[in-house]
Amino acid sequence: MKSPLLLLALALIASPLAAEVPATLLLPSTGIEAAVLNGPLAAAVDATGTLTLTSPGRRNLFVSPGGDFRQTDAPMILFPAGDEFVFSAKVTAPLTHVYDVAALVVYADAENWAKLCYENSVEMKTTLVSVVNRGLSDDCNGPETDAGYVYYAILRRGAEFAFHWSADGKTWHLLRHFRLESAAPVRIGFAVHGVDEDSLTGTFSEIHYVGAVKEGLRYYRPEER
Repeated sequence: MKSPLLLLALALIASPLAAEVPATLLLPSTGIEAAVLNGPLAAAVDATGTLTLTSPGRRNLFVSPGGDFRQTDAPMILFPAGDEFVFSAKVTAPLTHVYDVAALVVYADAENWAKLCYENSVEMKTTLVSVVNRGLSDDCNGPETDAGYVYYAILRRGAEFAFHWSADGKTWHLLRHFRLESAAPVRIGFAVHGVDEDSLTGTFSEIHYVGAVKEGLRYYRPEER
């Protein structure tokens, strides 16, 4: 008969403890230290600068326009942003369930934020979705895509923001132009969440951040970086 200590040792060998999730991550392409928030299962940056973020199941970042639903516990990786910037990345995730999301995020506080989502819609179509939250969330579906990824860019000048998307990282299209005011400093970054019980990993690559916008916010060209 095996002793309890031996059984415990064998169990630990068979099922090693998960790696500890760091409190911060350095984004090599920007040189910026970003905070890891809301308890992801995993968060890492590889040698190429690609970031992966894994959310547990049943997480969300949404407040119903009717006020009858509120959940804001999506894992995020955020860093401080200037009053003017261009922030872009290639975004992908294995979208399986309705409302699986990998997103770029603008976050001031729990009442004032916005997200640019690569999302599985209720029609089970990969959709470019934008949400702006000013106490309550709106929810605006854009084009569908079957490419398996999308390029996203967020531009800011003061309280004015613009969301842009691209299929190839070269030709860009305006998805949304809006105003978001808050007394709290704005942070930007990445979020992943899904309302089903399964975990979800979002992958963010070709990450760029510059602290200036060369043209109007309604137009974006990669040479602005």
